[in-house]
Amino acid sequence: MGGFTFISQKTEKVAPKIEQLIRKEIGAGAPLAYTIEDGTAQTASVGSAFRDAATALVGGAVKELFQLDFQLPQPRPASLQVSVCRQGVGSYVGLLLYSSRLAQPVASEVVLEEAGGWGKSKFVGDAAACAKLNAHKDLLKRVNRLARTEWEMSAITVKIKRICRIEPQDGGSLFVVGTLPRPVWFGFSASADANEFFDVAAMIEAALR
Repeated sequence: MGGFTFISQKTEKVAPKIEQLIRKEIGAGAPLAYTIEDGTAQTASVGSAFRDAATALVGGAVKELFQLDFQLPQPRPASLQVSVCRQGVGSYVGLLLYSSRLAQPVASEVVLEEAGGWGKSKFVGDAAACAKLNAHKDLLKRVNRLARTEWEMSAITVKIKRICRIEPQDGGSLFVVGTLPRPVWFGFSASADANEFFDVAAMIEAALR
């Protein structure tokens, strides 16, 4: 599969390719700013969700090479953390962790249930917020599809814990979702679903009004 798999493990070769792919997805006219953390580093953003999310590959634990931290300027300010993992002599993109501030507040944390049958998980937590969110079937369908927990890639299967939550934040809230690359073009390429994240974030913000 192309797109988010690479024949190199070198940061200086892989990171620019990922930046180009993300930039193309969101239609940014200029290169995106990002920082690089070693795979053994502890991330300080979005709590401990990033490190807690990766579970295991078929046949062994995920071996993270490095992490890219992007600041996405459009269509709304957002952060994206990209985990790059080892596979043989190459590498691939694992967890994609998005976060963006919402104008609408929540009284307490709201989370999407663990993946259930047919992707019909609902939001649980703050009762008032959940009632508004769960009333929108299209929103539930799209957020279930966005918060992927498994990705089959050639002979391996990548799995992560489900991460999808809305946290209280001064003057609003923070929407956080973890996902995996989505195969496109019959599996010959993949998408980071950046635009889908922005669409879902806007839908959640509207539903909470």
